[in-house]
Amino acid sequence: MWGILTHSKSTSTTTENSEENTNSPSDGVETATARALNIWFSAAVAILVLCLLAYFIWFYFVHQQMLSPNANTWGTFGDFIGGIANPLIALFTLNFVIRAYNLQSLELVETRVALEESSREQSLNRQITALNAMMSVELANLEHVRQRKSGREAYRLFLCERGARKQAGYNFEGKMLDAGGIRDLVSELSSQIESLGKMENQIIGRLLDGKSDIQKLNNGNPNNQDEAGHNN
Repeated sequence: MWGILTHSKSTSTTTENSEENTNSPSDGVETATARALNIWFSAAVAILVLCLLAYFIWFYFVHQQMLSPNANTWGTFGDFIGGIANPLIALFTLNFVIRAYNLQSLELVETRVALEESSREQSLNRQITALNAMMSVELANLEHVRQRKSGREAYRLFLCERGARKQAGYNFEGKMLDAGGIRDLVSELSSQIESLGKMENQIIGRLLDGKSDIQKLNNGNPNNQDEAGHNN
């Protein structure tokens, strides 16, 4: 009876622990495997205890047989116990090996997926970094072009005002210009301003394309999508 009560208490404790694990938020593969192994172990112990209990009831209560002092009888009893326990142990071991193999296979798959995702994110980050560097260079070029364009526009306006007042102008070398020289220089400045304007538009176009490419890459990056969703 003490053995039965002990087994019942152990089974009750195992059931409570199983319920606590079920109610816990952990749903990982390791937790599920450990829970399954605990169930298998508890079932194996319960079967072994029931077999021993049935053996004891059959010979002690039904046939009124006392414990034998004969070693051969105890050897036969040991063979009986081994015949019951060995298949259970083998079954438990096989189940453990299969579950451990499945767990390792799942971990390998998850590791490969994580490595592929990490490689993809690193590739996206490298492309984004390269595009940002290119856009920094283009912004510097745009600023330089705009300064040159602004300087020539101011100089052209200065020459036009001098020509309108019929005053002498000066070229880049500081040489004095008459009215004809002023017109020629204004025409040359206008051509340069037009060329710089085209360069400015081309740089702006490349900047817009780069910005669009970066946006597409950011949309394809899971980390950036998660951050965007969190911010929203």
